[in-house]
Amino acid sequence: MEQRPRRGSNARLLSVGIVLVLAWVLIGYRLALVQAVSADEYADQGRQQRSQTETLAADRGTIFDRDGRELAVSVAGVTVYASPHEMEEPVTVASLLAPLVGRNPTDLAQELTSGAGFVYVARQLAPEAAGPIAAADLPGIH
Repeated sequence: MEQRPRRGSNARLLSVGIVLVLAWVLIGYRLALVQAVSADEYADQGRQQRSQTETLAADRGTIFDRDGRELAVSVAGVTVYASPHEMEEPVTVASLLAPLVGRNPTDLAQELTSGAGFVYVARQLAPEAAGPIAAADLPGIH
């Protein structure tokens, strides 16, 4: 007895072949679309993704030694400085500002009238102490 090849298996093989050819045609179409037609658009999107600028708040952490003891800690502090050339009456500003920063009014007035363009008034003040200074809204005080 001689076996004849089945007709269904040829039809199945042809169907699978057609599906594979169609899949490759669709992949080729998509490749041409991305590479040729939309290339500039995708290049712009790539540049934007690579060149975004994002500012991160970088709080300094505590530094420990090998035994777990603190070596360095961050302490929040505010610096107050003056631009004397922005002041009309530096002596008056010094008399109002000195009690807020814990300095002698005469010494502060002398620094503000020295002719310098920039004077540190106080450094590493507690953040709570900055509120009354800002509320005073004194000219030339930053």
